[in-house]
Amino acid sequence: MFKLQIKTFHNTVILWSLLYLCGCSGFEFSPYDTHIPHEIINTNADNIQKIMELGLDSSYWFAVISDIHTSYDELSDGIRHINNRRDVAFTIITGDLTQTGMKDEYLQLYELLGSLNGPVVAVIGNHDYFNNGADIYDKLFGPRNFSCVVSHTKYIFFDSNFGAEGDNVHPDWLRAEASDTTETNRVLLFAHIAPWSFINPEDSVLKRHYLEVFDLPRLACSFFGHEHYFALYEAPFMCYSDCIAHRNYTLVSVTAQGIQL
Repeated sequence: MFKLQIKTFHNTVILWSLLYLCGCSGFEFSPYDTHIPHEIINTNADNIQKIMELGLDSSYWFAVISDIHTSYDELSDGIRHINNRRDVAFTIITGDLTQTGMKDEYLQLYELLGSLNGPVVAVIGNHDYFNNGADIYDKLFGPRNFSCVVSHTKYIFFDSNFGAEGDNVHPDWLRAEASDTTETNRVLLFAHIAPWSFINPEDSVLKRHYLEVFDLPRLACSFFGHEHYFALYEAPFMCYSDCIAHRNYTLVSVTAQGIQL
């Protein structure tokens, strides 16, 4: 018995020593690590700048991908399809970039998105909040609420998920952004969970704080994910993009006359 205890203690010391050495050499053994290399932080801002540098006129195409989770093979196929079209200026992802919000999922996604020919902008989904996922999103992609103007069309991206304190939407910010159309002809909204959810009815019972935004005259269309199917609704014009696992994404044509899907 004494010899067995000595052997067990010896093996334990070796194990902890190996873990310590691996940690000192940069080996990551914590599933909750949120460190993101400085060279790939705030990628949404970088890609928005790239969109601005495209010099788009009043007619162009963009793609909407949603609910990637860990469907990496399907995403790779979708990226190849988008690249083969050669007319898609940029891509927008309407949330659920990951399944469990882990750093490795984010980094694998970032690597795959690097093969897109054009810039990509992403909003946060409810799955991206799991574990420390929201902190990783903030570092890798930047603020959760932001906007830009592309060829007289205002793009508004916002966090429409639910947190510990309820609705994450900042209604005053959203109303101000959607109402400020002095330099734009139309407004497009992008978020993950729509004001009305059919797969999660509890997401709708709060009668979302921003419903009045959908009555604004220059709101041309709103894009959401979360439901894992494609649907179009009118009055207001609203698109639910299918999940990439179903090998579907949405193509949007922007012209001087309007938005076509």
